Amino acid sequence: MKLNILFFILLHGVISSCTAQTLLWSNFSFKGDFHAVAPLHDSTCVLVGGGDDWLLVRVDKTGAILWQKSMGTKGRDYALDVIVDKDGGFLVLGSWEHNFDPPYRASKSRLAKFDKNGELIWEQIYSKGIFCGLSKIYELKEKGYILAGLFNSGTNDLESRNYDAWIVRIDEHGKTLWEKTIGGSGTDKITDVVQLADGQLLLSGYSFIYDKEAEDEENGQVILAQLTLDGTLIGSKEIGGIGYEGAEKIVPSPDGGFLLFGTTDSPDFGKPKSRYDKEEEEEDNEDEWDEDLFVCKISKQLKIEWIKRYGGTNTDSFWDCVATKRGVVMLGYSTSRDGDFAKSAFNEYSVVFEINWNGKTKWVNTFDRATISGVYSIGKINEEYFILTGKNEKATGVFAFRKKGKRKK
Repeated sequence: MKLNILFFILLHGVISSCTAQTLLWSNFSFKGDFHAVAPLHDSTCVLVGGGDDWLLVRVDKTGAILWQKSMGTKGRDYALDVIVDKDGGFLVLGSWEHNFDPPYRASKSRLAKFDKNGELIWEQIYSKGIFCGLSKIYELKEKGYILAGLFNSGTNDLESRNYDAWIVRIDEHGKTLWEKTIGGSGTDKITDVVQLADGQLLLSGYSFIYDKEAEDEENGQVILAQLTLDGTLIGSKEIGGIGYEGAEKIVPSPDGGFLLFGTTDSPDFGKPKSRYDKEEEEEDNEDEWDEDLFVCKISKQLKIEWIKRYGGTNTDSFWDCVATKRGVVMLGYSTSRDGDFAKSAFNEYSVVFEINWNGKTKWVNTFDRATISGVYSIGKINEEYFILTGKNEKATGVFAFRKKGKRKK
């Protein structure tokens, strides 16, 4: 899957347009990858990831390590998501008994509850199909959580592409209350979940349909699905163009609607379809299209209001985001030297930028590969202070910046 394959591409980048006062501190002294970060209530942060084992680290507001733990099996195990609980502890979700390609395919998925000192309180194991990958955890207004990801419903063939989306509701101790699968003939995955005002669930993700004569995806669409709290599917829709796109994050907006974030390579996604007749579509399909980050605004009635793309003439991919009071700070990867990130002089780089709730870019910071080879996830300490996880050529790390990026002219 193209969007998952991006997980294995190092996002090349160091701070080039960040001013000295923007970068506060950095600590690159870890092995493996950090896939998620969660600020705790005392301005410290928990970082989770893995390589050979789950990697859990807590750092203070200066980046100093308060404690570090690893846990795993004989395979390669990855912590993929983390959320802070109301009692000050945190929950970590990830792959377990991992014997296949990292990080999503595993024999089982594992959810573990820890206190703020990293002591294990309880754990639960989940499995479905020949291998599975729960990678998103969301805390409900009611007691309990939603876990989401995918599983492979094949029987013997580990190369089977029959992935379906898998959603599990659990109680506050991790016990399964119900589970739901959504899928067709290709690959379907739920990547994010939010709860609506009426208590129902809105899920986002992607669906890929494969070309039987080729190894890559033929077409991919954004998935939106609405479920009741008892797991009943109310409805679903697909949003897309003639290429592929997939939503990775969904963020509630102040007007009661939502912003979907992801990556697209469809030339007609977010553009009038009248620009493309059948002959032009066939010509477009012969070439590899340029990827862009996208934001899709959804109304509270779940109607599309607008779609905006960010990038240039080369590859630009979405990585992560976090909401602020005035908009959303986004992480991405780019090889474009024109377009929205044209101020960068580098061929390959990571980018951090903020948009307001209407999708207008407020500022952009870029990162070249001289000291940081990738930026993976972002957490918010407050409206001005952010924690990012990344990597250099030798180790995994974490760094902090204050929101003082360059203004777009």
